[in-house]
Amino acid sequence: MYGRLIRVNFKDEMTKDMIINYSDNKADKIGFEQHGLLQKLWIETSKSSATLLLIFPNEKQYLIDHKNQAKEFLEALQNQGNKVDLSDGTIVGLSYSNVLDNFLTAAGTKYNFPNL
Repeated sequence: MYGRLIRVNFKDEMTKDMIINYSDNKADKIGFEQHGLLQKLWIETSKSSATLLLIFPNEKQYLIDHKNQAKEFLEALQNQGNKVDLSDGTIVGLSYSNVLDNFLTAAGTKYNFPNL
């Protein structure tokens, strides 16, 4: 598995809300159903900043998503005056509780994994 952290300090709260809404409504379907994204998680760290965690099955799918979607998205974020900090790498440890399944079903949006 392969993960990417995108930390964004937005120029204002309205921009943050618009970007999160955009990613939840348009980018998710492409990421999950075309590029093999396994999980996406936004963490609001202040009124004008948030961190996005993306998990892919492998580095190949991460690179496909980066080339076909994320690169343009990240450049647009930076060109709008937002500060973006990226980290990515192989996931070397993963744990979760049985409560997570119920939470994801109740609060998340489920997508179909593509035939890769």
